[in-house]
Amino acid sequence: MRNIGIRYAVPGVLAAFLAVACGSSGSAERRTPAAAGGSGGSGAAVSAGGSNALGGANSSGGSSGTGAGGGPSANSGGTPAVVNGDGGLIITLPDDAGFNGCTATAVKGELRPVMLAVLLDRSGTMGVWHQDDNTAFRWTPVTTALKAFFADPASAGISASLQYFPLGVCDPAIYANPAVPMTPLPDPVSFAQSIDATVADASGTPMYTALLGTVTYLDQVSAANPGVNSAIVIATDGELVHDCGDDFTKVIAKVTEVAPRYPTYVIGIGNLSGLNPIAQAGGTGTAYLIDLSDPAQTQQQFLSAINAIRGAAVPCDIDIPPAPQGQTLDPGLVNVTFSSTSGSTLLYMSADCSTDMGWRYDNPAAPTRIELCPSACQTVKSGFGGSLDVQFGCATQVF
Repeated sequence: MRNIGIRYAVPGVLAAFLAVACGSSGSAERRTPAAAGGSGGSGAAVSAGGSNALGGANSSGGSSGTGAGGGPSANSGGTPAVVNGDGGLIITLPDDAGFNGCTATAVKGELRPVMLAVLLDRSGTMGVWHQDDNTAFRWTPVTTALKAFFADPASAGISASLQYFPLGVCDPAIYANPAVPMTPLPDPVSFAQSIDATVADASGTPMYTALLGTVTYLDQVSAANPGVNSAIVIATDGELVHDCGDDFTKVIAKVTEVAPRYPTYVIGIGNLSGLNPIAQAGGTGTAYLIDLSDPAQTQQQFLSAINAIRGAAVPCDIDIPPAPQGQTLDPGLVNVTFSSTSGSTLLYMSADCSTDMGWRYDNPAAPTRIELCPSACQTVKSGFGGSLDVQFGCATQVF
């Protein structure tokens, strides 16, 4: 039987599963963690051009190998032979790569996407309130950063919605219809048009009412998109929650209730440490607090905060697809490497994540996902343009 693998597209990171049909045993091998060699070797993901569009146009080649003892060497000679087969991309790895002439199959697939529901404060203190005009210090730098985030190619793989509060009403159902519905990013038009048509001059901060509507909306879109990770982002310049019968305790209770399915991130526009309990209840630690002393700095800090939230919301696990009929997946024949412009690193299987650059199965007895350990997760998320290569067919390297 031939094992099967799958290629995944993730936000900022390319992940490729390679299934290798080899004669090696399924026993895992214990290795000392070591960084792999540079690019150009065999034994990792191979991309191909042409109609499959898995790599560059009309070209083929392999990303860097692992270089670990007992596994494929990043500096081994030989070039993988690539042909297009009926089941996807067929890759024959050379004997001197340590694979004994194994044949690999890759098919296209996708990681679970992420949906962010953004709630943006448009109260008068964000812009114009009586005789005061904070537009240049709050609304403009914040919305400029938001528009950049929504249009950023690095946001690919994420969808977002945008709703404002207050809206002058106390009906949660009104807030359940966002100004911009859930939209795949990047999108340089929809969000910018909505923001440019909105003025921050409203009275009150009915955060609880707006939150109720947002949760209702997320429930609806999540039901239509099972398996999607979702989160709420609240950006506000007010610690006080009032109007519409709202109060702080109601907000805390609601974000606590929905945190298991919708973590709540908070961006405080100003030194608003009083917002920290909301983020804590929402399962996201503390609020991101933005300095208001300089508009340029405010814009940059807000952009950094929303980018950090994007990274935190992206899942660090990879669904293992079911094998096609007549094919199998052997959990003892899986290895993971991360390749970037600085080289390639072998990630070792570590059930307790006791190594910095490790991974593990969600269920060792019957795995359905590969989970990256915390340090490896952070490395992969920060490695925009890199590739996460999951190889099937050779004995798993265990920490």
